[in-house]
Amino acid sequence: MKKRSSVFARLFALIALVAAIAAVYLVASNALDEDSTKSGKQDSQQTQDPKPKPQIKAATYEVKSGDTLTRISYRSGVKVTELLALNPEIDPQNLVIGQIIKLR
Repeated sequence: MKKRSSVFARLFALIALVAAIAAVYLVASNALDEDSTKSGKQDSQQTQDPKPKPQIKAATYEVKSGDTLTRISYRSGVKVTELLALNPEIDPQNLVIGQIIKLR
């Protein structure tokens, strides 16, 4: 009788192993499908022309609430390093509302 139970145990173990492999395969294939659809969307977005940076034609800029040099740089199209070179008197960590910054 002992032989019969070991045969059933071995058969059950084989079935459980096949089921586990199938489950891992299904989960992995679903994860790869989701990644490929996400990367496909990103690729199509990357091939489109990026939005052009807005550029201010003015020679100066008045600091507004919430402005940083990075934000001013983005809005004006002037690099942060150029802003600092044109305005050595400003403190980039402490911009004052109403302060005038040279852009050219």
